[in-house]
Amino acid sequence: MPAPRPAASSTLASYSAAVSASSPRHAARNSWAWRSGTAPLRLPIASGHPLQQLDRADLAAIAAIGLTDPARLAGRRIEVAGDAPTPTQMAEAFTRVLGQEVRHVRDDLAMIRNPDMHAMWTFLARDGYQADLVALRAEFPEIAWTRFADWVGRTLTPQS
Repeated sequence: MPAPRPAASSTLASYSAAVSASSPRHAARNSWAWRSGTAPLRLPIASGHPLQQLDRADLAAIAAIGLTDPARLAGRRIEVAGDAPTPTQMAEAFTRVLGQEVRHVRDDLAMIRNPDMHAMWTFLARDGYQADLVALRAEFPEIAWTRFADWVGRTLTPQS
């Protein structure tokens, strides 16, 4: 489904709502990994390393500000993120929503053969993105700044 385009009279709230409404809901289905009683969340970063993330609706909200109030963002480069959960926190969020134990398993970065993916995960495993979440919330209080656990709860539907 293509992303919705804002009407000329669109507001930040209505455009953000349109993007959120267009987001498909996903269903978590049983797989071979779950038959053992624990599902792995396989990421090549340390369990306690924060991984900054951004919900599409929050990105749309920043874009809408740029379209409706360009002077507010003019000439600036702003790193944005809504949350920075660790893999352990991500696994806990999946566990709460799905009712199935999920735990982080750190994959070996050397096993990633694709050069682009390897470069990305190397970057994320070291410093990663450095958006100032506190400053973003203060400067843009009209944006929801979706937390990972809220995204999981909104996006995943357990299936039996």
